[in-house]
Amino acid sequence: MPSQEEVLADYAKRLRLHRKGRRAALVHLSRLSRASQHPQDLRLAAEAFLPLARRYEGEIFRLSNHDIVFIAKDVTVAAMDEVVLRLRYMFSDDPYFREVENASDSDRFCTYYDMERHYDAFLAWTGSLLRPAAQDEESPSIVAFTELTRPAADPEPKPERPRLLDDLQTSAVFAIDRDGRLSPILSEIRFHLSLMRAHRGLSTTSGMSDRWLLDVLSDEMTPDFMAACFDNSRSAPRTLVLPLHPMTVLLPEFDRFHEAYKRLSRTPALIELNWLEALREPETFIAARDRLARSGHKLCLADWDIYAFAMSDPRRLNAHFYKISWKPALFENFREDWRLSVAETVRAAGAAKVILTDCSAAASLSFGQRAGIVLYTGAHPDRETKTK
Repeated sequence: MPSQEEVLADYAKRLRLHRKGRRAALVHLSRLSRASQHPQDLRLAAEAFLPLARRYEGEIFRLSNHDIVFIAKDVTVAAMDEVVLRLRYMFSDDPYFREVENASDSDRFCTYYDMERHYDAFLAWTGSLLRPAAQDEESPSIVAFTELTRPAADPEPKPERPRLLDDLQTSAVFAIDRDGRLSPILSEIRFHLSLMRAHRGLSTTSGMSDRWLLDVLSDEMTPDFMAACFDNSRSAPRTLVLPLHPMTVLLPEFDRFHEAYKRLSRTPALIELNWLEALREPETFIAARDRLARSGHKLCLADWDIYAFAMSDPRRLNAHFYKISWKPALFENFREDWRLSVAETVRAAGAAKVILTDCSAAASLSFGQRAGIVLYTGAHPDRETKTK
């Protein structure tokens, strides 16, 4: 059976007389680390193009080096941008991601080809794929990953519905494209602490600490609960969000949670630290950030004031995500001379890492777009997507 490279090269040759209106997107997943090249992640990345492939009669090629090529006729750059933005978000915690994003135009996360203008370059590139290359000893082994993740031959009977599922609340993170269209790219899973305590016969007004939450999760997380949380049949990937105090990350309760969690899931949790609590005790924050890096979980600095964020240096904070809270009164009186500072800080952090939260009105999206923000949560984007 011919390889995907051979099929792609043959397809490219046949495009010589059919270039009009055709575009291609080459997603450079081979430039990311091994951690991002698990078969499940690669499959989800390729499947992200399926709606466009069906709509525009496109073709998807998964190369042996894990790059993805999508080719279609009459597909717009904006439509491909929307998919690529989802993939940027999906892989934004990869240690090589920032290096790839900041590289020259020819070395970025994604390369676009307009076949009417770039056909010769595309044809030459596909031809180069057929030249033999030395085997990279460090390249990931799909066989090895498959062996590690293969389920047991005789699974145990499923227990009753995990009660943790009754404590969950979800919220979508939306991306906005160049034409102002919103689409969900992630579903955040959180625990409703009052419900958790009520379901366990405890007071809902006391003892609701993050340490208590970690203890409950360590005791009650099960394979069935995790499977329901990270159901891959859903349109947008899901992530577990835990708001913690920086000091809590350094306590034994977090170590116990981490040991229990990693036995059940390879999807990292998103640990939210309030930015003010983090910067109030810099040494504690740095130690907590290092602890999360070692454990493989993602770090989000949340609840930013827009002016404080503009004065921050994301390159030193080195978080995976930053959440700025939309406050209508503050933003309505926002000083326009600060907008450039906000946009510069967004670029420094990476547009795929900055989320404007609590968006209750259309003005929030207008402000965010002018500042270069592309990710949003809140009642307004929820309503907009449900009414369209």
